[in-house]
Amino acid sequence: MTGTLMTLILFAFMIVMILRVVKLYGRQKKNQKILDLLDLVHEPDQFFPAAEAYVTGQKDPEFRAKGYVMKLWGDTLYEKDDNFRKDLEALDLSVLIGDLSKKDSGYDLNEDSFFYLYMAIPNRLYYRKNTELLNLLEEKMETVSGQLSDTLLLAMHQAAMKLYENKDDCGKDFFRKVLDGDYGGYRYSRNMIGIYKNCITIMLAKLYQNEGNQEGFDSLVDDMKAFSEKRLGERWLEELDVKLPEEKSEEEPEEKPSDEEAK
Repeated sequence: MTGTLMTLILFAFMIVMILRVVKLYGRQKKNQKILDLLDLVHEPDQFFPAAEAYVTGQKDPEFRAKGYVMKLWGDTLYEKDDNFRKDLEALDLSVLIGDLSKKDSGYDLNEDSFFYLYMAIPNRLYYRKNTELLNLLEEKMETVSGQLSDTLLLAMHQAAMKLYENKDDCGKDFFRKVLDGDYGGYRYSRNMIGIYKNCITIMLAKLYQNEGNQEGFDSLVDDMKAFSEKRLGERWLEELDVKLPEEKSEEEPEEKPSDEEAK
């Protein structure tokens, strides 16, 4: 290989790396705007105008879809059911999935959005006892279930639906397997697995609570307490009506009875 050819190869490699860095930087900026929306979700007067402006002005179809997922989350939290129906219809799932044969693209980059679609939003609708919207969301997600059959999120969602509908074993066997580390055959983000396990812990605790299995429930308490310190964990406990044991206060020393009382 001549020196000139080697120089051309190195130059081409450098150009590719520069373009990749530029692309990643652009994506990070777009992701930050989605995170900014998420930060506003607990301020509805600010969130809904900002979310509408985002999806209206966003030219990138993928990030417009991520914006609609955030809108659906806000609609669910604040019971804006008419808006939920409109935003669900407007959501294009195909651009979030992309080409599943390529790693670090499409679904892999948007797994956070699918967490809302498969777990967070359904759990809130279950809490609200809104089966109509839950069924509408199920119908929408069913259109892509064949493409996502190897994902951990879909399997989690299917188990959660068993819990919501009180079917079969209510997802218990699946929940136990995941907490035991038996999920290697599924596609998932390593950055998200901790959140998944925390949510599953509360779902399994819900089943133990229903069964009166105190030993099983107690084995999960420490993990649930740690998760409850985060907003997601606090909400998940509330939505599934899982009651953590109250912290025991230090007991004051008992007063010794007087001689008269001791008689």
